[in-house]
Parts: sequence; C-alpha cells; structure tokens
Amino acid sequence: MPASICDPVSSALRLSLNADESQSTTSLDSRLYSSTKIAHLSKIEFEESGDYQSSVFDGLKSKYNVVIRPKKSALETKVLKKEGNQNILNSDNNKYEDGLPRPKRVLFPLEKVHLGWQGMWTVGAGMQNVGNTCYLNSTLQALYHVPAFANWLVSEGPHVEKCNQHEGCVVCGMRATLLATQKSGGSPIKPWQVYSKLRLICRHLTPGRQEDAHEFLRYLVEAMEKSYLSRFINVEKLDQYSKETTPLNQILGGYLRSTVRCLSCQHLSTTYQHFQDLLLDIRKHSTLDEALDSFFSRERLEDLGYKCEACNKKVSATKQFFIERAPMILCIALKRFSLTGGKLSKQIQFRKKICLNKYMHNRNNQSNLSTTYMGSSTIRGYEPIEDAAKEQSWIFFMVI
Repeated sequence: MPASICDPVSSALRLSLNADESQSTTSLDSRLYSSTKIAHLSKIEFEESGDYQSSVFDGLKSKYNVVIRPKKSALETKVLKKEGNQNILNSDNNKYEDGLPRPKRVLFPLEKVHLGWQGMWTVGAGMQNVGNTCYLNSTLQALYHVPAFANWLVSEGPHVEKCNQHEGCVVCGMRATLLATQKSGGSPIKPWQVYSKLRLICRHLTPGRQEDAHEFLRYLVEAMEKSYLSRFINVEKLDQYSKETTPLNQILGGYLRSTVRCLSCQHLSTTYQHFQDLLLDIRKHSTLDEALDSFFSRERLEDLGYKCEACNKKVSATKQFFIERAPMILCIALKRFSLTGGKLSKQIQFRKKICLNKYMHNRNNQSNLSTTYMGSSTIRGYEPIEDAAKEQSWIFFMVI
C-alpha cells in the first residue's frame, strides 16, 4: 500500500483510540472516509523503467560470449593463415573460423607440442605399491608413455632449476618421477615424489586408501595446471580461453560442439564445451566403437522439457554432440560402476587405431588416434596398463 494512503489512515486510528470513549463511531468513519478520499485524489507520478533490451540484454552481452556468429558474405570475410597452425582466424581477429573465441594470450604455443618421442627413450620402470596405490601407479604409467606429455615434462628443466617450491610443485614432482623411471635400470621404483603430494593434488585423497583412477587423473591434471599457471603474474585476470592454453590443455584438451534443435521451429542452439576426456557408458556395449557411436548419437530430450529461445516456450527438442576441435591426445574413460554400486568387469574390445572423422563437426579435418589402454583386469586388485611403445610393440604393466 502506498505511503500516502497509510499515513492518513494510521493518523485517524491514533486519534480515535486516544479520544473519549463517548466519541461516536460515525465520527471515526467520517475521518477515515475523508482521509482516503484525499489519498485517492493526490497525483501519483510514474517513471519509465526502460525497455528489456537496454536494461537486461546489454548487461548480459558484456558478461557472456556470443557463440552463434551472423553469416557473412565471402567478400566480407578475410582469413589469415598462421604458419604451423591449422586454425583459421576471422576478419575480426577475435575468433577462429570454427567459432571458438581466440584467447587473448597463448601461454604455451601449440607448435611446442611434440607428438613423437624426442631423444632416446626406453620402456619405463615398474612402480611398487606403497599402500593401495594401484590407481596412482596405473595413471602415472599411462601418462608417462604418452610421448607429447613426456616430452613436455623433460623440457621443464629450466623451471625446475629456478623453482623455489619443489616440495609443493606438482610439475616438479611429476618430472622427477618420470626421470626416475628412465634411470632405474629396469628396477621398480616407488613414486614418492607424487605420493607425498596427494593432499596438494586433492584434499580428500587419503594416503593408504583406495581411490578411483579416473578421478585421480582429473585431480592430477588440474593440480598440474594450477602449478603451471602460478608462474604468471595476475593469472586471475586471464580470460578462460587463455587459461586453456596451458601445456596440459594443448596436449589433452579439445572442444565439443553441443547442438540442441527445437522440433517446433527447427531453431538450432549451439554451445561449446571444453573437455580433457570422454566418459563413455558401456552398459549396453561390448566395443569402444559402439560406445563412441552412442555418445555422439542424437538423443531426444524430455518432452516439453527444453525452452526454445526462438519460440520462447517449452518445446520438445533433440540434442547431439560433435567434436569441434579434437585434442592432440584423446583420453577415454569407461563407466564401469553400475547403478547398484557394483563394478562392470566385462571386457571392451577396441582397435589399435580409431578414426574420429564421423564424429567431427567439420569432417574435412582428419583425425586418427593410436590407442593406449588403462583399465581393470579380470584379477581383483590389479590394474593393468597396455601401451604402444616407440617400436609399436605392446607393453603390459601389472600394477600390484
């Protein structure tokens, strides 16, 4: 209720309560009526709040990146090809032609990623279990036998020499463990340099307790990225796409294109999602190809469960993922935990080479992968690693 109405009414009530009891109710009614009449006859001024475009949309535009670009004619679009980089830039110099925004700063150039083995490498030594660390050992063995990852760690020598946080630097610990596997002469090692940093990698990782290998991999990569970013001044001011140009992201990172199509007006909504691994459901599949086909297949969303930005109402829609930009090294994790809390122990068949072309949004980009396997064996308590080494022979690590 407006204040102009409340004040006369409350004033009249106070007068009536303080007056003599013999005062008639007719006098109170008369004063209430006159006060209300005055309030209704008073002039009330309104001020326009502005249209929705200026008050809301302009604020949102400054907060989010628009990923759907307006179409341009061939004459309006100028492209610049950067030597050594297959990404093509738009004329505004802020986006790649695939639609992804261009980072304002590149922390680790893509040209520094070397996919093949650099120098002399031997098969890494085995790792001893130092207390339910099969998840840790298997993850390290898989990473250390990825040439691009190993090459980058070795190149971190200058950083190690001037690093003043050796005990707290996860990158230094990973590099020291990698070099130890090469210098042990074939004898198994204990990965103390990484194991001692479990609480730095993730607070809830407890020494001596069994953990999930995929979960540990995600925490380990994230901790290494934080350690790398800490070298830069004002890193918190970097845009997200600049933070995604770390060595880990340049090696393991890629982008998915998520498309949602309205079945009412056929409007297509497109967003991009950064990823460092694909988590595949294997409950209904027996091969890796089947699981990949299922992940990238078109699915129908819940009826009337999607609000179309063009229709401005709840509609039925379909959703589908594509690979917008493939990573240099694709990590695939299999969902082996069932809904009942058990673990799926069935074998999943995979080929030595996987072609991702049919999952790419731009199928002109050829993408073929060689596989390295990390997973569970049929023997309880063991996690094997199979890896294609430099000579293209397969090596089997039994982590006990």
